[in-house]
Amino acid sequence: MIKNKRSCYFILFLFLSTSAIAKNHLVELKTESPEEVRKWLTIQGFEVEGYSKKRKALQVITAFPFVIGELAKKSPDIGSLFTIGDVTETESYFGFANKKGLKWKAEENYLGAEESVAQLRKLEAEFPSVAKIYNLNEFLGVKATEEGRHIYALHVSLHPEKIEDKPKVLFLGQHHARELMTQHAVLDAAEALLRDAKSGMLKAQLSINEMSFWFVPVLNPDGLDYVLSTDRMWRKNRSRNVANLRGVDLNRNYSVKWGVCGNNSSESDSEVFKGLRPDSEPEVQVNEKLNERLHFQYSISYHSLGDEVLNPYLCGEMAESAVYFKVRDELSALLQYGQRAPSSGGEDHESHYNKLGTLAFLLEIGDEFQPDFSEYRRLVWPTVKKVLPYVAEQAREHYLKIKVIDDETGASISGAQLAIQEIVFKENEQRTTDDFGSYWWRLPEGLKGLSVTKLNYETQSLALTITGKVDSVVVRLKKKNI
Repeated sequence: MIKNKRSCYFILFLFLSTSAIAKNHLVELKTESPEEVRKWLTIQGFEVEGYSKKRKALQVITAFPFVIGELAKKSPDIGSLFTIGDVTETESYFGFANKKGLKWKAEENYLGAEESVAQLRKLEAEFPSVAKIYNLNEFLGVKATEEGRHIYALHVSLHPEKIEDKPKVLFLGQHHARELMTQHAVLDAAEALLRDAKSGMLKAQLSINEMSFWFVPVLNPDGLDYVLSTDRMWRKNRSRNVANLRGVDLNRNYSVKWGVCGNNSSESDSEVFKGLRPDSEPEVQVNEKLNERLHFQYSISYHSLGDEVLNPYLCGEMAESAVYFKVRDELSALLQYGQRAPSSGGEDHESHYNKLGTLAFLLEIGDEFQPDFSEYRRLVWPTVKKVLPYVAEQAREHYLKIKVIDDETGASISGAQLAIQEIVFKENEQRTTDDFGSYWWRLPEGLKGLSVTKLNYETQSLALTITGKVDSVVVRLKKKNI
């Protein structure tokens, strides 16, 4: 959708000259100045998917590709910075794959929602002692998607049938339906971890023994199957909206900074429709409730394309920038990825960080929007494979574990509010203990002042020395005399 008011006069022309249901197109804009062109396109209301360094082209999805050229004529300074390359009308991914002569086999092409769950079940069957599949809608008490589907996760840990008091990491794919590589980045990470541990690799074995990994390959199953069967450029889920229009952009629907800034829209037909209210979508509710239940220490959300690491916030001030940006910089150097802020408020990694302190990153993987699956295997996965070992090492070796208990009974205290004197939050961030009375906090080295509060308990303050490696402290709270 074109949402810039200066472009409104185009809308009448569009409706008169196109069918009532316009088809999406993938448009390549050849440019040596991607950031300037991206900024201009965003102001005009276009969703820019990413920049392919190999093709030197921005990828844009729009139902009205010719409008880009018309707008460029009225902005010659920007228009001179790009040329319109390939313009491809959308079709089903099945049709697209058949035209390219690709065989539809699990080992040779992208999976649908059911095939993805089947792959999780295969891993569970092969590694039953350390892998268990969870129906997250049932586990978390969230309704099914618009089309009645459920979202699944594979839990990999020493006792996967249990939720234990240990560091937890989330790997998440397929927020956006057309980003077909992203579910495979999650599936392949799970399989690689399991096979590495089975083969005797010590670090993989330590990770499974000491940590808890949750792999959610497909957050948007309805959208994924629509991409395969009908429109390979579909982005959103399949919720019914105003005037029976379909779809909410799941990664604009999270409550933190919802609609506050960036490229999002209140219009139901927009590619980046944020929804009628925050956290309205069952897919988003699953993701939010999973983090509320488990308190992930780290989270990786895969998107495509651009070979970039994104971090919070687009509009907001991060109080823990020293640690957060250290991890970001190391991750981007490891992958040789660029860095940028999010495209909008209301994205999942912002929400995870804000609400629970998860060191959450969005990774834009790959240099093409939907490469042949063989190219994903050959060019994308060898780089993405490095993410889990790096994150696992960070989670295992760098944290302060805070354990809060009742001074009289020794019982764990969940929901205790935590504060570090040297960290001044400005975006209403919350840091609270989990169901085990624990919180795993990545802090910079040095002296820190910790304060712990809980309703009906006396506040406890103490000084800590953080080594930057593995530290721990037990905080005993005394009940108030009421």
